[in-house]
Amino acid sequence: MMLYKFINDIRTSHYIIMNFINQDLTIKYKRSLLGFFWSLLNPIATMTITSIVFSTIMRFDLNEFAIFLFAGLIPWNFIAMSIDTSSVAIINNEGYIKKIYIPKVIFPVVSTTSNFITMLFSMGALFVIMLGLGAKISLSLIFLPISFMILYIFTLGNALIISILNVYFRDMKYIVGIILSVWYYYTPILYPINLIPEKIRYLFYLNPVYYIIELFRAPIYNNVFPDLKTITISVLIAFSCFLVGIFIFYKNEQNIVYRL
Repeated sequence: MMLYKFINDIRTSHYIIMNFINQDLTIKYKRSLLGFFWSLLNPIATMTITSIVFSTIMRFDLNEFAIFLFAGLIPWNFIAMSIDTSSVAIINNEGYIKKIYIPKVIFPVVSTTSNFITMLFSMGALFVIMLGLGAKISLSLIFLPISFMILYIFTLGNALIISILNVYFRDMKYIVGIILSVWYYYTPILYPINLIPEKIRYLFYLNPVYYIIELFRAPIYNNVFPDLKTITISVLIAFSCFLVGIFIFYKNEQNIVYRL
């Protein structure tokens, strides 16, 4: 029932959503000298510095480690940015919510989709750089659209949960920042999971983002299709998170206006 309401809200508001996304992307780079390319500087700087430092510590080949890092950092940045911006998606649009009737769910959807579009362009541009560093074009890359779809569904589920929680608990934005910092190092982005001692490795397998990251790392870094176990777990995690997000959001939607 709630899933049907979500689909109906998105269907009936798709023009509004597209306008908000266009507005968000336009404002983000308005009067900016480099425009969209600013969105590339942060991941480029992060990958460059981290690759040099960690390739030295772990004694990896610099170019090889840069590709390894790229495959994990891009999807992680999307998850982190979407959760962070969605935490204030409803609060920042209080004016619209109080003045006109508008499905409130569109705000975390707009925030997540806007970040998703930015990620796609960033990944395309950065992949050209990765090719120069030795990344291979293999048949396994055709799996990436599925990886992106699973990543989006998982992230949107989290965004729906965080956006509604922050309406009730205004400290949530700051708590989210701390959680994301811990989550980043808990996720095998900077290091391969086989470096973790085997006796505690199971703790890292409990991290849902590990499986999402593997959907990108397998085709980009290892040049193979993700294994069936990883795909199955990722799909179950993504859709479970999405459905829980929809349930929590619509369960509390009617009270939002009284909490703003």
